[in-house]
Amino acid sequence: MPNEDTYYADGFEDCIIGVLTEGEVPRVVYDKWGMVTVLQEEGMTWEDAVEFLEFNVWGAYIEPPCTCAPLRGRLNRRSTKSTNS
Repeated sequence: MPNEDTYYADGFEDCIIGVLTEGEVPRVVYDKWGMVTVLQEEGMTWEDAVEFLEFNVWGAYIEPPCTCAPLRGRLNRRSTKSTNS
């Protein structure tokens, strides 16, 4: 169960697919495709949404113990579905 030390990606509550409990602090697992969809619904293009998430969320550095959100799935520009990695 997530605790007060767990980081969450604001605005992506509907994209949570689970909690990883390995390690000191639980980590919330998000669906990448769902996160892109949320930003598209807010008016971003697919490309802008992916660029924003790559720079500001997926690639964000959080000091150890890393409680950043691990993400499931790969995005392919030509695909309309996510693929598990």
